[in-house]
Amino acid sequence: MKHPIQQMMDQRREGKICGIESVCSANGFVLEVALKRSKLFNAPVLIEATANQVNQFGGYTGMYPKDFYEMVLKMAAEIGVPENHIILGGDHLGPLTWQKLPESEAMENSVELVYQYARAGFTKIHLDTSMKVADDPEGLLQTEVIARRGAKLYKAAMKGYEELKAEKPDAMRPVFVIGMDSRMSSDMLAMACAAGLCSVGADVIMLGLVPTPAVAYLVGKYKADAGIMISASHNPAEFNGIKMFSGEGMKLPDELEERIENYAHGEIDPPATAAPEAIGKVTYMGEQVVKDYVDHLVSTVPYSLEGLNIAVDCANGSASRTAGRLFAALGANTHMLFDQPDGLNINCDCGSTHLDNLKAYVREHGLDAGVAFDGDADRCLMVDENGNEIDGDRLMAICALDMKSRGKLNKNTVVGTIMTNLGFIKFCEREGIRFIATKVGDRFVMEEMLLEGYSFGGEQSGHLIFRDFASTGDGELTAIQVLSLMRREGRKLSELASVMTRYPQVMINVRVSADGKLLFYTDPEVKRAIDEAKRELGKEGRIVARISGTEPLIRVMVEGQDDAQIRAVAERVAGVVRERLGE
Repeated sequence: MKHPIQQMMDQRREGKICGIESVCSANGFVLEVALKRSKLFNAPVLIEATANQVNQFGGYTGMYPKDFYEMVLKMAAEIGVPENHIILGGDHLGPLTWQKLPESEAMENSVELVYQYARAGFTKIHLDTSMKVADDPEGLLQTEVIARRGAKLYKAAMKGYEELKAEKPDAMRPVFVIGMDSRMSSDMLAMACAAGLCSVGADVIMLGLVPTPAVAYLVGKYKADAGIMISASHNPAEFNGIKMFSGEGMKLPDELEERIENYAHGEIDPPATAAPEAIGKVTYMGEQVVKDYVDHLVSTVPYSLEGLNIAVDCANGSASRTAGRLFAALGANTHMLFDQPDGLNINCDCGSTHLDNLKAYVREHGLDAGVAFDGDADRCLMVDENGNEIDGDRLMAICALDMKSRGKLNKNTVVGTIMTNLGFIKFCEREGIRFIATKVGDRFVMEEMLLEGYSFGGEQSGHLIFRDFASTGDGELTAIQVLSLMRREGRKLSELASVMTRYPQVMINVRVSADGKLLFYTDPEVKRAIDEAKRELGKEGRIVARISGTEPLIRVMVEGQDDAQIRAVAERVAGVVRERLGE
């Protein structure tokens, strides 16, 4: 069962007014009343203790954290309140109680305090390092000091939590959702993940063949703790991978991914195997998965797609299960292409990385538009009525301008990457839209959006993020937003896309050695070649040279108005990189 606080957060996201009654007291009469109200209203209750009431020295109540925990649960059992309705918390845990001691002693006491609260089973831990101790200088406490002390206490809390989890794995039973694309190996890997999770006491909800963004959405819908997607995205069938999402549907930060990898590589001891009676169970959701996800997507567009004739290329991947139902629900006349996956044909001469078949089909049948997804449907590219490609940058321009006109573009800002076409940047300047560039990867785009509260961003590859509706790139969501706009305004896709002029772009990938990748940013000749290219291109062009995150490559990208010039510049810089850093 999901923690009551997480359930409340889910309800708030759905617009429901809710809250949890909270008391901070060690008085038996107060606790009794709070528990009886919990029983009366069949609602959770938060009961908190403070560091001066309950601590490793007994506090003024004479109770250690474990004593307080057991006392409250005993009272709850006697009154008839279910244990899962009780949230136990520690309030203002930190050096507050030991302000008269120097930092070394106050923090030593605080670390042990927080550890004992977490180890006892308290699940709401309020860390407070804002108060000064005896040897702090006069004036306001520096942010760096507060953060340093807070980080130390956080580590203590996690240590206590990990020990508690190892001792009582069934006391905190996480729930995972697992989805997969259509590769031959995906089912095998999904089953392996489910088996591993169940073996340590987690429950698993199997979603089957679904898009990656469906996993990100359904992890919240089904109130799970995390989500797993088995997919290698746009890559051929022989490749596969694992994407992970938090309980909020967000991709995991680097440090957490690294920790998971350390488990996989045996560098950290794995969790203990659950007792036979505590192993997890697997639930298969069937077609309810498709209904829930499609219903969500349909709810994001105010206009139907009736009257539109479109072709949909599913890349023989995840969208094969959802796209047909989605476009039918919205009333479009749909021509489904490459929607018969056999385990080996995913992304094979189809999908967003191979548009030629879709372009020809749209032209031949005189359709209004074509839509192409990749293997896991987290990206979308489109084809206009003339069979011309509409890439992610143009789709961003279309949607950004529309969102701005409707007051939906938060802070009048779009987040892209360093690879976003110069034409899009010029479009933003002309339309009075602020543009922010991140590193390549939709995760970095999302992180920037969350940090500053932006509502829209994306990549040239077709990963578009509509933060009002999704926590990651969603190809099907992107498609219906654009198609709905066409329907609403009665305009052709080519006309909508004309708001942005795409600058010619040349990309050269240079294979380099491992040492070459390390020396890329410090090699003087490479730096000189890039600087000369920047001066030659001026304000009407640009060069981006970067290290590939997945391959032994240096990618040299040049944009400008003159095809011959940018090709010559790209080849010249790539030649220097090859000479200096190549294999």
